[in-house]
Amino acid sequence: MQEIYLPIGLIRLNIYYIYMEDENLTIEEISKNLKVSKQTVTNWLKEGRLPGFKLPGSRLWRINRNEFEKFMRDWRKSYEYK
Repeated sequence: MQEIYLPIGLIRLNIYYIYMEDENLTIEEISKNLKVSKQTVTNWLKEGRLPGFKLPGSRLWRINRNEFEKFMRDWRKSYEYK
């Protein structure tokens, strides 16, 4: 039987990553929820209309769940009065 030693920092990183995945949404999840294209969501992110962030070292975007819920409330209000 072989023992494997992991540095404590790595263990913390994995726990933090799992926690962050639960709190953040992907472009695909947002587009399905709002029934718009992924390109529309990407444009909103680039324009700053939808707050989000890119994962370091990649082109992938993530959107905080709380920020998305706020965006949803504002987005719905803008269409209710038209």
